[in-house]
Amino acid sequence: KFLPMALRHRLMADIDQALLELVFRILESAGPEASRMAVNMSNQSLGNKEFVRWFQSFLHRLGKLAGSLSFELTEYACAVDTPMAREFASSVRKCGARFGIDHFGLSPTALQTLRDVPPDYIKLGAALVSEAISDESARSVLRAIVQLARSLEVEVIAQGVETSAQIEMLLAVQVLAGQGYFFGAPGGL
Repeated sequence: KFLPMALRHRLMADIDQALLELVFRILESAGPEASRMAVNMSNQSLGNKEFVRWFQSFLHRLGKLAGSLSFELTEYACAVDTPMAREFASSVRKCGARFGIDHFGLSPTALQTLRDVPPDYIKLGAALVSEAISDESARSVLRAIVQLARSLEVEVIAQGVETSAQIEMLLAVQVLAGQGYFFGAPGGL
C-alpha cells in the first residue's frame, strides 16, 4: 500500500535518497567486512534531475564501499526508458558497483531488454520460476533466457524459490543461484 501511494505522489526520490543514506551508514560502519547489498531503484527517482545529481555525489562519496553494492531496476523500468537504464548501469559500474535487472522474464520483450541493457545479473521473476515447474512453454522461455544470459556472461538468479522441485528444475536449466523461502525467510536492515 505504501509504495504505490509514494509513486502516485512522486515521493520515490525522497524515499530512495533516505534508503541510500541508510545503506551508506551501514556500509561505513561495517568497513571492509561489509556484506554485499542490493538496492532496488525507482525509475521515477532516476527521472528526477535533482536526485540524479545527488546520486552521482553519493556514488562518489561511497568510494571503495561501492564494490559492496548492487543497484537494480525492474525489467519494466528498463523497457520503459532504455536510455535511462543504460546510463544508470554505466554510472554505477564506473564507481565499482554492480547493476542488475529485477523481476526478469515477465515481459514478452525480456530477451530484447537483456540485449539492450546488459546487466551483471538478472533476477528471474517468481511467477516465471513457479510456472516453469508445470508448464513446458514457461520452461522453454526460462531456458531461452538462461542461454542468452550465459552467452552474454550475465549471472542468473531465481526469485521465489520455495520447493525442492523448483531447485531440481532450476539446476536442470543451469540456474545456479536463487533466493526464496526454500533458503530461509528474508532478512531486513
